[in-house]
Amino acid sequence: MAGAAEEKNENPTRYTDIVRGMSKEKFVEVLSVSTRTSREAYFHRHNIKAPPSGRGFTKPGAKNEARAAGLYEALMERVDEQVAEEIVRTWLLGKRPMLAAALDHLKIAHDNGLTESDDVDRFEKLSAAELKEMVKTLSKVAPADEIKAYLKYMGAENVDAAF
Repeated sequence: MAGAAEEKNENPTRYTDIVRGMSKEKFVEVLSVSTRTSREAYFHRHNIKAPPSGRGFTKPGAKNEARAAGLYEALMERVDEQVAEEIVRTWLLGKRPMLAAALDHLKIAHDNGLTESDDVDRFEKLSAAELKEMVKTLSKVAPADEIKAYLKYMGAENVDAAF
């Protein structure tokens, strides 16, 4: 019997691909939103060790940036849908103006960008023209790289062509 991903013809590396589409600097920013406990779990899962003390890190947070860069490199080489999805989801929760604008655009009821509506599956069905219109709307509240990540997270197809 075919799995759910095959039935929906879904990309089995969807979330990892979103991370892979980010610059290393953007990923460090995105990961910084996760709780310390979560980040430590991600680092542990991918065996990302803290750099040894005395390595000349003078900037506050430089060790964490180095570990985040290590996690980014690990996700470039290995697929980890669970970690990638958690990282991106947590970051997107802080992007409420963009979430609200997208839901308003689709006329989906929400509370400051959050919804429990099943209508969010409409993202997956947006045509190229509809995606372009949504991108125009969202560009008023968010930069292009964040809009791309969000639309891909929501399962929209042909996102890159909408820009």
